[in-house]
Amino acid sequence: MISCVLHLHIFCRQFSFAGLRRWLVGICCCIACLHTNAATAGEARIAVAANFYSSASALAQAFEQYSPHTLKLSTASTGKLAIQIMHGAPFDVFLAADTRRPQRLIKQGFAVAPASTYAIGQLALFSKAIRLDQLGSSALLDGSIHRIALANPESAPYGLAAQQFLNSLQLNNNIIRVTGDNVSQALQFADTGNVDAAFVSLGQAKATQGYYTVINSDKITPIKQQAVLLKRAQKNAAALQFLTFLHSPTAKKIITDHGYLTE
Repeated sequence: MISCVLHLHIFCRQFSFAGLRRWLVGICCCIACLHTNAATAGEARIAVAANFYSSASALAQAFEQYSPHTLKLSTASTGKLAIQIMHGAPFDVFLAADTRRPQRLIKQGFAVAPASTYAIGQLALFSKAIRLDQLGSSALLDGSIHRIALANPESAPYGLAAQQFLNSLQLNNNIIRVTGDNVSQALQFADTGNVDAAFVSLGQAKATQGYYTVINSDKITPIKQQAVLLKRAQKNAAALQFLTFLHSPTAKKIITDHGYLTE
């Protein structure tokens, strides 16, 4: 007890009463803020199409800077994520790479209308060694490319776009097509040199060391990427706030900086 009184006496001599009062008020405010943030903070689990994962990571970082909420990202092809959602995967928001799966989830009661377009993707042809920035898509015709990777057209919208483009060229059978589970795996095949080139999103091509060309073709179905709130998350404040954030000027700048267009 004597020791405690002595310490208190020394403390009071070092600080004026007014200073001590301000210090105590400041500490109380900090504790109150921490308690408020802890009480209101939430988490949203975001299912992200493989092509958009790096962009979503940048968006999550920006979102968490001003919001008390946190985001947990999971990625796969759009088709696989949709199947997981229908089988009860505990996601709150779905960032698809097409419009078909979000609309189907709404129709079947797994998601809440309306879905919104958060990005418009651009298809790119990427190579680690072939100067596609100079050759363009003509490299598919002049024999420069022998093995090419694309995502599974059945489950990945970028794979479907790649297939549509390849079919429009009426190529000979000398080019071997290698199919990846998703567009990230197709990129990995090209990045490691296992194939000569790969069809990926422009955002992925820009973020990877190598060469690329943008594929502009009226034979490709426009790659509109939609976000949708899943039914289990109708009262999830983190999920609702993130969907609003997706259409903010800050988010749109991040999205366009990563090689996508916005509406």
